[in-house]
Amino acid sequence: MLEYKSIATKIKDIDDVKGIITGYFSVFNNVDLGDDIMRPGAFAKTIRENGPEAKNRIIHLFNHDPDKILSKPNVLKEDSEGLYFETKISKTTLGKDVMQWYADGVIDEHSIGFQTIKYTMLDAEKGLRELQEVKLWEGSTVTWGMNELAKVVSVKGLNDIERFDNISKKIDNIEKAIKNSKSDEGAYLLQLQIEELKKALVALKPVATEPIIEKSWLSYFNPAALPVR
Repeated sequence: MLEYKSIATKIKDIDDVKGIITGYFSVFNNVDLGDDIMRPGAFAKTIRENGPEAKNRIIHLFNHDPDKILSKPNVLKEDSEGLYFETKISKTTLGKDVMQWYADGVIDEHSIGFQTIKYTMLDAEKGLRELQEVKLWEGSTVTWGMNELAKVVSVKGLNDIERFDNISKKIDNIEKAIKNSKSDEGAYLLQLQIEELKKALVALKPVATEPIIEKSWLSYFNPAALPVR
């Protein structure tokens, strides 16, 4: 069974001239939202067998979608922090959109698709696992998924008004990115992200001092231009 894990704000560098993104697909030694702890060495065997210097079978995708290939990592290795990658994003329409979203600060999360090979159950009642070896299939650039959204909404140290403001600013950034999108499909994908963020605003709406302005994405998006699946 394929599993997925996301992390936020793990971009090290954006070279939009060369189209290269560097960052982390996964980090070590923290309890994630799935109650798992990824340990150093968990990726060593899979990189040795399938990484860029071996069979080169690990793909860089967008949102874990095998039909949305961004490229293959040029560099993939473990360091003291986690699973480090460098990828030269292909100059497809999607690739150009994704590079623009990175530059606009709309995208700041990555995720992995993997199979668990070896693990130790640390707390059966909580389902807390220590992952010691995994088989990596892909690393993904991802939009703000619901699990990460819930995590941000409940950030310690922020009151409800501050949380509302943070999410509202995120929506504003995405709406600006929609206007700069290279394709209608890219605009559509960003709009899906806005819809998820608005779900979080609904819970915080009673504390808001300003009304939520509903903006129609139809002014940016032409559904007829989407590819037929």
